[in-house]
Amino acid sequence: MDAAIRVLLVDDSPDFADLVSDFLERNGFEVVTATSASDGLSMMEDGVVDCVVSDFEMPDRDGLEFLEAVREIHADLPFILFTGKGSEEIASEAISAGVTDYLQKGHGKEQYDLLSKRITNAVNQYRAEERAAHLERVNSVVREVDKALVRASAREDIERRVGEIISRSDPYRFAWIAEHDPISRIVTPRASAGIEAGYLDEISVTADDSPEGRGPIGRAIRTREIAVSQNVQEDPQFEPWRQAALERGFQAVAGVPLIYDESLFGVLTVYADRPYAFDEDEQTLLAELGADIAHAIHALETTNRLRRNRDRIRAVMEAIPDFAIVFNEAGRFEEVLAGPDEEFDTDPEDLIGRTLTEVIPAEPASAIQRAISRTLATGEIQQVEYRLVIDESVHWFDARLTPLVSDLNRSQSVVFLARDITERKERERQLDTLITNLPGIVYRCANEPEWPMELVRGECAELTGYPADALVSDDVVWGEDVIHPDHQHRMWDEVQAALDEGHPFEVTYRIQTAEDEQKWAWERGRGVYGPDGDVEALEGFITDITDRRAYEERLEALNDVATELDACTSTEDVHKRLVEAAVDSLDLDVCIIYEPDDDRLMPKYSFPEIPLAERPVLGIDEGIAGETYQSGTSFRIDDLEAHAVAKPHNDWKSGLSVAIGTAAVMQAGSADRDAFDSDDLQLLELLAHHGATALERIERTDELRAERRRLSRQNDRLEEFASVLTHDLRGPLGVASGNLELAREAFDSDRLERTAANLERMDRIIEDTLTLAREGKAITDPRTVSLEDLCNRCWSNIKSEDTTLTIEEDTVFEADPDRLARLLENLFRNAVLHAGDDVAITVGPLDDGFYVEDDGSGIPRADRDEVLDPEYSTDDEGIGLGLAIVNRIAEAHGWTLTVTESATGGARFEFTGSDAAD
Repeated sequence: MDAAIRVLLVDDSPDFADLVSDFLERNGFEVVTATSASDGLSMMEDGVVDCVVSDFEMPDRDGLEFLEAVREIHADLPFILFTGKGSEEIASEAISAGVTDYLQKGHGKEQYDLLSKRITNAVNQYRAEERAAHLERVNSVVREVDKALVRASAREDIERRVGEIISRSDPYRFAWIAEHDPISRIVTPRASAGIEAGYLDEISVTADDSPEGRGPIGRAIRTREIAVSQNVQEDPQFEPWRQAALERGFQAVAGVPLIYDESLFGVLTVYADRPYAFDEDEQTLLAELGADIAHAIHALETTNRLRRNRDRIRAVMEAIPDFAIVFNEAGRFEEVLAGPDEEFDTDPEDLIGRTLTEVIPAEPASAIQRAISRTLATGEIQQVEYRLVIDESVHWFDARLTPLVSDLNRSQSVVFLARDITERKERERQLDTLITNLPGIVYRCANEPEWPMELVRGECAELTGYPADALVSDDVVWGEDVIHPDHQHRMWDEVQAALDEGHPFEVTYRIQTAEDEQKWAWERGRGVYGPDGDVEALEGFITDITDRRAYEERLEALNDVATELDACTSTEDVHKRLVEAAVDSLDLDVCIIYEPDDDRLMPKYSFPEIPLAERPVLGIDEGIAGETYQSGTSFRIDDLEAHAVAKPHNDWKSGLSVAIGTAAVMQAGSADRDAFDSDDLQLLELLAHHGATALERIERTDELRAERRRLSRQNDRLEEFASVLTHDLRGPLGVASGNLELAREAFDSDRLERTAANLERMDRIIEDTLTLAREGKAITDPRTVSLEDLCNRCWSNIKSEDTTLTIEEDTVFEADPDRLARLLENLFRNAVLHAGDDVAITVGPLDDGFYVEDDGSGIPRADRDEVLDPEYSTDDEGIGLGLAIVNRIAEAHGWTLTVTESATGGARFEFTGSDAAD
């Protein structure tokens, strides 16, 4: 039976919500109510809801805004808009917004019954879709497992991949496959995957009727049917494992027997992170999956068993000869025991009494006859290989000749057993071809510190200077005579470490040749293991990597050059170090650096020094060697073959080109060899890249220094202006103020009072102007500041009883803390001055800055561009430099100040362009 439907009813009228709730509960629904969208969202977080029924007009947000918030949590949850404000416009907007259904409120029972039907239909469809999606996920797991079963080559692969696939599919979190001992009834893990965290180490499971055998695994083994524990929290049969399972979030468990053809191959156990995760359909799918897994295991075991039988049969068949013949003392056919007719192109009975030379060509017949004679003469077994042309195809045979001893204790006849080894000879030929084309040697040796060689094939003399026979005969010992003494112990340790892990090994080491030349060798090999698991021998491949090693060393040296270039402080230093590095790393005699100049490439630096007049100038319009100027172009400079590499900045004309010439003198028309190989070209381009990077850094550094010098000059001019204000204006003003005080003591006049007021105003103007000049100085030493900390510090100097400051969110950026504090204090005081003592001020972050706003009357739109000008003022007693100073501080930081309006209609100041602190 379907579970009850739980409805969240949201309406700002409690009485109406109670009424609707009563009707819905009479129709079998579970109903929870909320009087606002915010309360509704909180309830959704606290419990499961199957459907939301919401009013449209509500105080905190309307029904469509509530729908948007719900969709962020549950994208497909049924949502019915049940509203008293009905219109086609609202209905259209609701449908466009994604409501499940739209219904207008009414006052009759019929309307509530209609609402109940709409809820039921919506939830049933939602549950069906959810169920279908879940079953599709389970089916997807089954399909993925089936694919893995097809590809698996061993039972261990099957068990490992099954666990991995199941454990990463929602709602499953952990899976393991176990086997059980039918005698002890103990269940033992074979493979697991997912969130395990020591779970299997904490539990024990059996297949008997003890408490440890009554869980899903034990029941699945005994009944050979899937068994589940749908609620780990409450299932009494899961008591032995409950705490360990709940600690890891396991809420439901299914035990799936792996059965095929009445044979139990183990149990798959699956853990889900929610109760009642395994319904009837899902159990059916898991049971089918268990059968598929068991079938795959059975098939693999059957295949392996057949393969072992096939190998035994092959070994027996290989021991049976293609034919068997007995020759007498005269070398004539005495008896044909077995053999096809085509080897001798005659009936076997017709061979009796005849010699080999009568039935096969002379060359193989002579070889076999000599072996027969040696066998008869020595009484020892002989071996011989020979070939025959059969049906125009060459066949190779391997023959074994064994003497038959008579009663007189002497050989009177020979048993001749032969097998066709044509396929083996072809494989050997292919192997010889492969080895011949390998740049090195293949080997087999004993696993001993001296590495005595049993087999060496390939370019042994080219690699070591020794013939292969010398190594195989131990006249030359690889571990003592070939491997360099400095690398012998390290190489042994690395190989043994790999063998201990059962892995192939790769080692790089130096060798010394017969000519006492040192080379670098790279070796890859593996152990050959015997029946007892011991290493019987090593087999592998060794090749010369001296050139590659030299390239890596040159590359490392060039990377060191990059570090040296980073320390260069001038273009000249970069060019000098660049050409020196090119000559050293590429073993050259000359290097020239060119820089583009209009339509030519002008030589700038060379190494060694070449007189400027002798350095060739290259024409860009003509191209280089008739080609467009580009990386990797070869050209000639007089009698030198050269190579150009460009590493452009923004465009190629601001780039760097390096021309490298070979030392060889080239005759006209005889430049028939490449000046550089691919490694040379790669190193050359890397070198040019390092050089261009260093030049870009120096260019940026020079620009930064120039900017700092400009700012320093600007600050000096501002300081000079401040000094003029202080000395040239305040001095005479002080004298005038003093004389005025003396005059006021002698005379009582309104004019003197007005003069005093004007002198005080002049003093304030000078002070504001001085502040404005000093605040305009560029910021040269910014520090990391916290906007919240700085605002709180400034506010302690401003706040009054009725004013408030709110910091929406802190932000951290680079600034001069003292001057930023002056900016904030000016804005705070300005807000109190113009908005009153009860003003509310808010500060918060922007994407690349911050804002300060208040809830006062604001700044008229027409005045917003003017309030930052020093000449602007609404105060008859001053010149209004407060906001001008704020603007100058912002400009000194490189910020942009925008005056706008806050959400409450007050003034808002936005500062953008700040750099976030690291």
